[in-house]
Amino acid sequence: MPNDANPLLPGPEWLMLGAPVAVLSVSLTLIVAAGIYLLPTFLAVARGSERLWPAVLIDVLLGWTVIGWIAAMILALIPPKPAPSAPEPAPAAAPSSFAD
Repeated sequence: MPNDANPLLPGPEWLMLGAPVAVLSVSLTLIVAAGIYLLPTFLAVARGSERLWPAVLIDVLLGWTVIGWIAAMILALIPPKPAPSAPEPAPAAAPSSFAD
């Protein structure tokens, strides 16, 4: 059946690009899917997370369960603990009014 009836459908010249277009689209889809799957790992590394290895392990091993992916994302995004502040120096001793 010729494609003259509907100009919105691609014609036979588009079908000639089948294999290269399929390889490119599958490759691009896999790259995007891997990027989304490993997003918690990338964020944990970029943020220097204290929970880097747990986030990576949960993401890689359990990310496919979606719950594991969410858990890894939470671990990657938890803010770091604040650094302990230095204790304030003790006030200087008052001068003694007793003469020795």
